[in-house]
Amino acid sequence: MQRTLTHRAATLLLSCLLSPLAIAAPLRIDNTGEPETLDPQMATGLREFRIDRELYEPLITYDAEGKLIPGLAQSWETSADGRTWTFHLRDAKWSDGQPITADDAVFALQRALLPSTHSQNAYLYYPIANARDVNTGKKAPDTLGVRALDAHTVEITLDAPLSYMTSVMADIALAPLPKHAIKTLDNTHWVRQQPLVVSGPYQLDHWTPQVEVVVKKNPAYYAADSVKIDSAVFYPIENTATALTRYRSGALDISYSQIPSAQYSWAREHLADALKTYPVLVHYVYLPNMREGQPLADHRVREAMNLAVQRELITDKVIQSGQRPSYAAVPAVVTQPHQAPHFDFQSWPYAQRLERAKALMKEAGYSPEHPLDVELAINSVDDHRRIAVALAAMWKPIGIAPHFVTRDSSAHYSAIHHAQFQLARYGFLGAMMTPAEELGMYVSDASNNYAGYQNPRYDQKVAEGVHALTPEAAQRAFDDAQHMLLDDMAMIPILDQTQSLLVSSKVKGWQPNAVDVHPLRYLSVTP
Repeated sequence: MQRTLTHRAATLLLSCLLSPLAIAAPLRIDNTGEPETLDPQMATGLREFRIDRELYEPLITYDAEGKLIPGLAQSWETSADGRTWTFHLRDAKWSDGQPITADDAVFALQRALLPSTHSQNAYLYYPIANARDVNTGKKAPDTLGVRALDAHTVEITLDAPLSYMTSVMADIALAPLPKHAIKTLDNTHWVRQQPLVVSGPYQLDHWTPQVEVVVKKNPAYYAADSVKIDSAVFYPIENTATALTRYRSGALDISYSQIPSAQYSWAREHLADALKTYPVLVHYVYLPNMREGQPLADHRVREAMNLAVQRELITDKVIQSGQRPSYAAVPAVVTQPHQAPHFDFQSWPYAQRLERAKALMKEAGYSPEHPLDVELAINSVDDHRRIAVALAAMWKPIGIAPHFVTRDSSAHYSAIHHAQFQLARYGFLGAMMTPAEELGMYVSDASNNYAGYQNPRYDQKVAEGVHALTPEAAQRAFDDAQHMLLDDMAMIPILDQTQSLLVSSKVKGWQPNAVDVHPLRYLSVTP
């Protein structure tokens, strides 16, 4: 009798597993690192953005191809002078059933500009009336040029026309926030609430630090019927080799880790159906801390370091996975087909560059016999280490002796944000096809001016570009600003990033794009 019951139980279990009503397995994603926060206004990198874009939806959002489409706003229009934008919200609800209103959008915009929020892209919102003064604490948040005309209409007033306003409004940091759940603008702990109130196609199931973040389909989402994948799990895998191993073992469906350079050729041959390689808006640079008293506050040292970097050797020999050397202040994909400003020494023979670098270091008081000891900070990814080792070898002959400080991504970027570094690897992730985005992070009072660059003339040129009435005028102003950045050696550009990652052929609907946005709502999985 017992054997019969066991047999029946096994048969029933097998039937449930094979039934189309059985719970589908989650989509398994390598997220490249542990998110610092799920607050979309305090997020700083892709490891947060990937999750936040599933939990929250801006007024304007992206489709699978990276094109701008209506989000929580179903339509919008501008005034004849381009200074007033009016957004009409669709009927949508928060995950707790409360309606999403224009007040929620106004609340989010005010909070994004609050100094204590430390939103890294706050400078991008400065064209909004009074935004700069609100962000620098000179004016109250309620003076910001945004208001709710009624429950479903938001009006934003600009100081001057802004040609890329739609891209700005697609920034995840400007997604409406649940005012009824957060209550006060200065509440930074609201994301710890359970359940977390969200507006996107997915809601948070649970977050186990250093293990996984699991999201599940949000039944309150206005387009929930079109969301095909029930749940997804994001793993904080820092090590690229580990990510590749886990993908090959079948434990991952998508790996956003860059394919390790040493295995790129192998992956191209053996994982051709999964390998995705495409240019993205990521500029791989080293940021010098230029604040007074820092060793790299000396322009001569920064110039020498830039001269000594053999960028082609790094892309062609050290990495070998499709990246392009960079001598410019912004990624080439942003400026093409226009020829952006670049370092004049790009065409010099390397021997000439090295001679000039040694002379500059000698003038600054350093030599191979008496080298400058510099802290070189990187996050714990193998290719970052390989590049850092190569850079150290290139700088040694001119009298620079870097010592490495390696941290996980969260700690690495935290140190950068608090100016606790001398020289740090930094990957600038762009979201818009305009030079204004990266150039803005060097404006004197920008919240993400991590290098501490100060140049009032530069600030003025960036402002001219942002508010230019024509694309030609904007380009001229941005070109002038780039020349200043390069002349002042405000960064050490290394390469333009090409993303090389793995997406299982079972995952349908995934599309490569320059803004590197891949919403789960457009994906499906075949057996």
